Amino acid sequence: MASDSGADTLTYSANGTLPPGLAIDHTTGAITGTPTTAGVYSTTITATDTDGFTGTATFAWTIQNTVTVTNPGRSPTSPARPSRR
Repeated sequence: MASDSGADTLTYSANGTLPPGLAIDHTTGAITGTPTTAGVYSTTITATDTDGFTGTATFAWTIQNTVTVTNPGRSPTSPARPSRR
């Protein structure tokens, strides 16, 4: 979490590559989503205040064992739906 000593509003951006399926919220800086492709992704997150001052954090994401569900079907505990006629 970033903060500004002058209590200015911060905006966030990701430079480099976020893993596919992830996105950054430019207002909160939260990175959310579900990664969809295994690999190593180098990312720099930048926080910028309203005066143009910046702070950065650089790191690498390592995504392994992604799971793709193409047809989950019906859960064995799901009630059957009555057919309409």
